[in-house]
Amino acid sequence: MFATFAIASAALSPSDFEIKSLPGLAKPPKFKQYSGLLPINDGHGTELFFWFVESALIPETDPVVFWTNGGPGASSVAFGFWTEHGPFRLENGTTGGIQPVHYDYSWNRIANVLYVEMPSGVGFSQSTDPKKYSNITDVHAAGDTYAFLKAFLGVFSTFQSNDLWITGESYGGHYVPMISKAILDGGGAIAKQMKGFLIGNPGINSDWYFNVNEFAYLTYMWSHGFI
Repeated sequence: MFATFAIASAALSPSDFEIKSLPGLAKPPKFKQYSGLLPINDGHGTELFFWFVESALIPETDPVVFWTNGGPGASSVAFGFWTEHGPFRLENGTTGGIQPVHYDYSWNRIANVLYVEMPSGVGFSQSTDPKKYSNITDVHAAGDTYAFLKAFLGVFSTFQSNDLWITGESYGGHYVPMISKAILDGGGAIAKQMKGFLIGNPGINSDWYFNVNEFAYLTYMWSHGFI
């Protein structure tokens, strides 16, 4: 079962979010996983939904990898977790219905992976203030995600010494660098913890869907040896 909360993140612990079982999963995983709504304490009642899977290798020292699917507005759980590099896939069950099955090439084979639905309004993430659902800019999204990461590492404090990587795809070409900049600008322990960022098929210097900057796209492809 998923855990949902409307209390300050400082009062929470990992056990509040731990997933003990998944309906339909035939074989229990060899790693721990957690999910729920985490308050970011922004004064607007914002809670971002996440699914965190510990590394199946050495979770105590393996890196923490944050993932966003970008979009903007794409669910990191619906896509990144269930269809790309999460530990499970959804398939037709032998007795009917849909059931999760283990995926052999999950990123959490070697990393602790944190899938976050951001900003508020994406997936299950929510706010009590309706203003948080309109005129959302990349700056707002980065700020809320930075607040989430600080709250998350406060709750999951045993991961504060692990290397941190910020990763994403698509419109993550906007989100990932801006989240990384917010972390570096904020300084402190989390800035020292972050080692870098990774972006796949990124929309970088464009609005991606409506007026793609061909120069930025082709320059990126050429400079990375794709053409």
